[in-house]
Amino acid sequence: MYLYRKTLLSLFFFPAFIIFLSLNIVLSQGQSTPPLPSAPSALPSAIPSLPSSPVPPATPPAVPPAPPTAPPSSVRDDEEKSRVQISSDNLSGDDNKKMFRFWGNVNIRQKDGLLTSDEAVYNSKTKEAYANKNVKFTRPGTIITSDKVTVYYEEKRGIWEGNVHIVQEKNKKGDQPIKGGPVNLYCDSLEFFWEKPRKGTASGKVRVDQGDKHVSCDKATYTEDPQTILMENNVKLERDDGSWMTCDKMTLHVKEETVEGEGNVKGDFVVDKNKLE
Repeated sequence: MYLYRKTLLSLFFFPAFIIFLSLNIVLSQGQSTPPLPSAPSALPSAIPSLPSSPVPPATPPAVPPAPPTAPPSSVRDDEEKSRVQISSDNLSGDDNKKMFRFWGNVNIRQKDGLLTSDEAVYNSKTKEAYANKNVKFTRPGTIITSDKVTVYYEEKRGIWEGNVHIVQEKNKKGDQPIKGGPVNLYCDSLEFFWEKPRKGTASGKVRVDQGDKHVSCDKATYTEDPQTILMENNVKLERDDGSWMTCDKMTLHVKEETVEGEGNVKGDFVVDKNKLE
């Protein structure tokens, strides 16, 4: 019975956990998605003229001013996080429509994250931005590719669309390899909300692979509070040893390490007697 229970946990929890890992990583990237900078609305109308008469010298202060102090490290960190660098072959803008377009080898960098695409557009009025064609986001340990990504800053929401593929090789901090090897997540679209409590939904031909573990379903939703993953429609968990399970719906409670399968639950498990304890 112990081995059977252990086999169930290995088959259910750990393959599903890699979905949690992937969605959680993407949500953390959402906070770093950089807005495209707006162009200035107008240039100065004239160069200021010099005074017509000499200005008397200022009386030196009795006490010399204190030297300027460096900003706190937290302020410097915030400035570094908010700094955006953008380059492209071409740029066009319409200040009346508040639309600015970059195209040709677009690179948008913020801290250690880099977004590249063939085209990027930012609407400073609606606070919406999108990048399309050969979209790729890289950060240490993480690669996300898709046909298009749209960010709605007022809603704190983003959507990756079309041939979404996430490769996660390191943990959230990007300093340690993921136990069990790289995680690959594929889906048609991935919607994320980065304001807490965060939420992410992968839809359409969802598949996650890690080593000998594979998960597939039509839709997977991760919520941060409480930490749960809901997999819906055509749920299937597999291992390369031939073990598998299918059901209509599965809920994974991350912290509790418990799982619930509902509707047409079926399975075939391969038990290694050499691992019997």
